[in-house]
Amino acid sequence: MAGLRRALALSGRGIDLLCRAGVWLGALVALAMAGLLGYAVVLRYLLNRPQAWTDELVSYLVVLLVMLAGAEVMRRGEHLAVDLVSARLPSAWQRGVEIAGLLSVLLVCGVLAVSGWQMTAFSHMVDLRSTGHLALPVWWIQASIPAGFLLIGLAALVRLLRLLGAEAAPPAGRS
Repeated sequence: MAGLRRALALSGRGIDLLCRAGVWLGALVALAMAGLLGYAVVLRYLLNRPQAWTDELVSYLVVLLVMLAGAEVMRRGEHLAVDLVSARLPSAWQRGVEIAGLLSVLLVCGVLAVSGWQMTAFSHMVDLRSTGHLALPVWWIQASIPAGFLLIGLAALVRLLRLLGAEAAPPAGRS
């Protein structure tokens, strides 16, 4: 049993690291978006030379940013939660509600990761391209969807295992 706990702790720390790396990469994406938007504003309003491709690229980067940051939000437990009723429940019931919520997240992430993978594979197979100025292969940005939901699901699994006491270390919390 000690070996299983050690393996769970190690994999949990690895997933924590992946979640943090996703946020740092997301921060770089956000900086790139800000730079692109600044570039577009200068060209459009100061030089009267609008660049339509920047809007298209920024919209794809928004999807990437959300998928990169979602897992860290789950890891920290900072996702949106409606706790109007559950906050008034006894602690044992609150724990049960949290377990049920994490199981729901795992189910939804599993469905969305599989569906996202199928969508991405199809787009790659038929060489689907964006209809905008860039005509990018759509699967590039679509690939972030199954990857993001897989990582969110893994972060939820780690939270669930920590909640159930399968790991000797305390929950990740804010760091």
